[in-house]
Amino acid sequence: MWVDGVQVAAATSPAGSVTEGKEFGVQGIHIGERVDGTSRFRGSLDEVRVYRRALSPSEITRLYETNLSGRRGLALWLPFERVDPN
Repeated sequence: MWVDGVQVAAATSPAGSVTEGKEFGVQGIHIGERVDGTSRFRGSLDEVRVYRRALSPSEITRLYETNLSGRRGLALWLPFERVDPN
């Protein structure tokens, strides 16, 4: 996990693929909490990006230092520029 261009955590995942189920459907993405709704993130998020592949440290640094240009490999981008309470 990277925050403001700095790696703050790292972990490995078991090899294999993710199968689609209720936890992984389009309506089932959870950012800032566990899938079961517990352990919620306390803080604020400015921008969230999810890519279809692992990015190298230099790619992450470059993305942090520049504005998003192009969407190559980008699966999800949540800029959080405005808040709609509804």
